[in-house]
Amino acid sequence: MSDKSIYILFVLKINTPSFYYQEISIPISSEVKYLGIMLDKKFTLDPHIKSKRKILNSQTSLVLYLCKTIPKTYPASFPIHYYIHFISSAKWCVSNSTFQNDLKLATVNQLATEHYK
Repeated sequence: MSDKSIYILFVLKINTPSFYYQEISIPISSEVKYLGIMLDKKFTLDPHIKSKRKILNSQTSLVLYLCKTIPKTYPASFPIHYYIHFISSAKWCVSNSTFQNDLKLATVNQLATEHYK
């Protein structure tokens, strides 16, 4: 019983009485969570606001990190250019930009921005 139950008094007194239930002392707490809201003994919402701010800061930092990361489309162009060289039987000295201009091919970045808006 005592490990599941706690009590809190919303008073400004320093000395708080101890409560007993069936001769078992119920421990006092300085903070309690009630209906999802954390309250302290002065009946303020400071612990609740601090805990929610901590959760939001961690979630916000994760979202900001994911927004700042740039997708790496550069490695995807290597197999594409390899197959274009192979299909067209071109020499190794022909540049990729020449293929893109002559065959009117879009780059990987252009395709990504076009299809993944």
